[in-house]
Amino acid sequence: MSNWDTFKFSRDLSDFIALIRQYEIPVDTVELGNLDSQLQYLEGDFRICIENIQFKIDKKISGTMPSDVSKLEILFSHCCQVDPNLDENDNDPISEYNFQLFIKGYGDKEYVNWWHLDKNIASKQPKFTHPYYHFQAGGNTIEGVDCGGLVLLNAPRIPHPPMDLFLGFHFIMNNFYSSKDYAFVKELLSDNKYQEIICRAQKRMWEKYFMAFSVDSHNHFTRENVFPLYIK
Repeated sequence: MSNWDTFKFSRDLSDFIALIRQYEIPVDTVELGNLDSQLQYLEGDFRICIENIQFKIDKKISGTMPSDVSKLEILFSHCCQVDPNLDENDNDPISEYNFQLFIKGYGDKEYVNWWHLDKNIASKQPKFTHPYYHFQAGGNTIEGVDCGGLVLLNAPRIPHPPMDLFLGFHFIMNNFYSSKDYAFVKELLSDNKYQEIICRAQKRMWEKYFMAFSVDSHNHFTRENVFPLYIK
């Protein structure tokens, strides 16, 4: 399974950490460094886990509510385990998957929000639309939090391809850091080495997923699984 190679992933991670430091991205790299040092000892299943990678945003994001929120902190956690014995042409090799964004906003008080990207483990017929991979707001961690005048639902589960730690970082850079406020955004995104790392991650995570609408032989990435609202 050439897309899932520990050595190649480790090399990309080392280069990725160097890029974060080169462009002085306000991200804590300690956890990434610990993971990088552990990768050489991996045997058998390909397993990557990180917890609470901290991103700091010290400028107000337009449209943020409540309006007094002037800075943010994003904690990014991710776990992915791959079965190297599965043929990814027929099956999704990811056997365990977790992707969490815990967002803290600071103003007159601390505000919180959660997003997570889940994989559907089909144990019974779902009551609502349940894409194979989907973004979803909230989750169990929001229980007991004062939500003010908001109503929070499990729905909708929004279809989205799976992301690894590189694509998660790319997602956060493109959605939470304004290129007008942070010069490093354009510099990083235009860096050739960064683009190569992201392209390899896209191939690893998205190549088979996006073939769902052109190939009908995959056991997991089918049109109905990827986008359940689709009607033949």
